[in-house]
Amino acid sequence: MNPSLPNDPAFAEVLSIINEMIEETVYHTETFAHALQIHRNSIAAEVFLQAVEQFENEQKILEKYLPEIGVSCNPPWEVPHEAYTHPAHVLMDAHYLISGKEAWKVIEEIVQIHQSVYLQLNKESGNESVTSLTAELITHCDQCGKI
Repeated sequence: MNPSLPNDPAFAEVLSIINEMIEETVYHTETFAHALQIHRNSIAAEVFLQAVEQFENEQKILEKYLPEIGVSCNPPWEVPHEAYTHPAHVLMDAHYLISGKEAWKVIEEIVQIHQSVYLQLNKESGNESVTSLTAELITHCDQCGKI
């Protein structure tokens, strides 16, 4: 681990934004999956639960930094990020009778939002730690789109 990271405010801010974004995505995606299960739409529920696993894997990428950097709650909607749309907004268009194919389209849209935020943070930052982290997350999102 790079000893300069904990004192790097730019990296800590980006880490905080990403962490909050992923936590919100996991929460809302998992909640919707449970609602689908209650409505006996097991096929679409399984799609959303598989996506939750991928979002949790995305968050694991951050875990190597979280213990060393005091991450505050710095959600991406407080400081506008043009690439960010809250997952709840995307899920509002979904319905309880959603097909498996439609469910994948919703998940792909959420993954695209994550990827767009990472690309924007990567582009805006001149910080090597930020660009390295966002590049790793972009690669993860590319792999998620291939499940």
